[in-house]
Amino acid sequence: MLVFKLVGALLLLASGAGLAMGAARFERTRLQVHDGLISLIFHIKGRIDCYAMPAEQILLEMDKGILADCRCPGQVDSIDALLPHVKGYLDPETYRVLQSFGQGLGGGFRDEQIKRCDYYIELLRQKRMQLESELPARVRTNGMIWILCAVGAVILLW
Repeated sequence: MLVFKLVGALLLLASGAGLAMGAARFERTRLQVHDGLISLIFHIKGRIDCYAMPAEQILLEMDKGILADCRCPGQVDSIDALLPHVKGYLDPETYRVLQSFGQGLGGGFRDEQIKRCDYYIELLRQKRMQLESELPARVRTNGMIWILCAVGAVILLW
């Protein structure tokens, strides 16, 4: 009977460690998604600046690597079509910022669109820097929470 308890305790501890690693991976993925979104807007800015392309055409001809960094499985024709793929990785404020970027994309003169892209790139860079500075603490906290939950479950079920 003791062997089963030990095996069960080890399984609970292993699941807690696995969940802790998954939480750490999620936090790193949040940074990658922000990097992908910055690259996406920078690419859009370059296409508007150099080729004066319409927004829909820019997004349809987007590099698959940039879209993969944004966790988008295929082509998109608008920012609104991209947002459901990244919603889980963004806080509500950043999501709202990207919604307003998508609504204003393609409207106005070329210079206005470039300034708008620069503004949103800077907002996302600031958010990314904040996430990067918080990353070690968030990884430690999430890891400790999951591991302590597993230890607590072992203690309660012993």
